[in-house]
Amino acid sequence: MIVKALNRVPATRPPHALFCRIRNEDYFIPHFLAHYRQLGIDHFYFADDQSDDGTREYLLAQDDCTVFGGDMRFSERIGDVQAKVVVAREVPEQVIGPGWTLTVDCDEFMVLPEPFKTIGDLTGFLEAKGQINCIAAMVDFYPKTLAERFADRDVSPFLSFPFFDVGPYFIWSQGQQLPFLLYAGVRHRLNEWMVERDRGKVWQAYRPTILQKVPLVKWGHGLLPEKNSHIANLPPYTGTQVALAHFKFYPDLDRKIDEAIESGHYQGNSYYYRLLKRYLPVFESRMLLALVSRRYTTPNDLTSAHLMFVDGPPY
Repeated sequence: MIVKALNRVPATRPPHALFCRIRNEDYFIPHFLAHYRQLGIDHFYFADDQSDDGTREYLLAQDDCTVFGGDMRFSERIGDVQAKVVVAREVPEQVIGPGWTLTVDCDEFMVLPEPFKTIGDLTGFLEAKGQINCIAAMVDFYPKTLAERFADRDVSPFLSFPFFDVGPYFIWSQGQQLPFLLYAGVRHRLNEWMVERDRGKVWQAYRPTILQKVPLVKWGHGLLPEKNSHIANLPPYTGTQVALAHFKFYPDLDRKIDEAIESGHYQGNSYYYRLLKRYLPVFESRMLLALVSRRYTTPNDLTSAHLMFVDGPPY
């Protein structure tokens, strides 16, 4: 393995584990842990990409967290793949082991549709149907303007950035490995602004935003997340869909942009972060709200917006 455990690894496999790659997430970590503890996660496994903001030390002090670290940055390559891809396979397979594992980023907070209250409720429902995974819509949450991203760090991101766009964001038919993507979400709105301002210079921005994931998988049964969990190696079960509240616009976004550009860690040599670096000052005070915007108050808001469902989509 290219990372090693820096503290205790549970002697027995927890029923519901969470795996997350992190780097400098001191804003999200307290909110993230509180959210997923409430959802019933039994143990957290974090692969730390050499954080230097206190994130690693904070996690090492938590009884329900195991932290992994190594000598190489996750943006470095091992053969023809980035180290982050190798880590995302090694820890669930070789350390956590077979069973239910939720793989998410630190800015992704799972929301469950009724009647589920915990991850265990959801996995019990899936197992009764003979299913080993669950898909999710990535729902970008945002403030009224980008200038309002500098929110109180102690306030829940759900309260600081309460707006989202209605769905659906994609159409995913059973038996299909990939969904049909729709032009949707606040990032699509930002993409349109970029193209309107500099037509012909940012053509890559005018593609459908990838807003789907396969984050919850029962490992050891053949289906595995591919690379960044947006797709799996086999067609997933699409009859039930949860949501991942995705807090893309947050107090440390500017630092994240600079680090992403420096590392080239993200898709297309961090292409989208380069766009944000260029256009964030331009659009900072422009209103993000549109006719498709809604304010989040309860999980039912996401169900009503066609972003979560149980036993088949309502459209």
